[in-house]
Amino acid sequence: MPTFRASPLLLVLPLALMGCPGTTEVEDAPSAIDAPSALDAPGLDAPGLDSPGLDAPGLDAPGLDAPGTDAPGTDAPSLTDAPVPCDGLAAAACLGASCIPHFDDSCCPLCSDGPCADCTNPDFMDCVDRAASPCAGPNCGTAPAWACDTTVTPDCEDARVVDVDSCSVVGCVPNYPSSEGDPDITMARCTPILANSCTVACRRVAPPCPTGTFPEGDGLCYTDRCIPAFVCVSPGA
Repeated sequence: MPTFRASPLLLVLPLALMGCPGTTEVEDAPSAIDAPSALDAPGLDAPGLDSPGLDAPGLDAPGLDAPGTDAPGTDAPSLTDAPVPCDGLAAAACLGASCIPHFDDSCCPLCSDGPCADCTNPDFMDCVDRAASPCAGPNCGTAPAWACDTTVTPDCEDARVVDVDSCSVVGCVPNYPSSEGDPDITMARCTPILANSCTVACRRVAPPCPTGTFPEGDGLCYTDRCIPAFVCVSPGA
């Protein structure tokens, strides 16, 4: 019987197919299906939806709730709460601030106890708010008619000089010619206290005035006459 001898080529070929470098086993090749997905990558899960600190910015952030509505100290100040600047004003400035110059009669006081003499001598007491003045009801003292009713024309025609700083009509004061020394009431005439009685806008030297008086103005310049100091100078100044 002839002897069968395997060819070396037939023995080598199966081994080459099984272990030859460069061959790829299909069943072990990594599948593209198992590759990491961009949806599973850490930190990329629906950005802005679950990430801390990104939940509806501005809605729940502290300090951003309706700015100006609940913040302390932001309530609009009421005009009715504003203090009325009447206290301490001189008589003319009192009228200019829409306040009321408050007088009492030293001959027959209405705001204090005392004898009532047969005379009239209105003395300036202070500057008060309209609600606390004689213009507004049963408050003591008196006030110029043109202060209570701004339609009334200031008039001192019937007033007479009582002493160095008073006339017989409330709101009227002695008006002296410019001079020096003591005031001479025989040279005075009565004039109404007005809001601009002490106001000047001119550039000139103030005229000299008798003791206890002040240069009168008319809103523009000096009148070269003098009126009692309380009309222009605040009490205690």
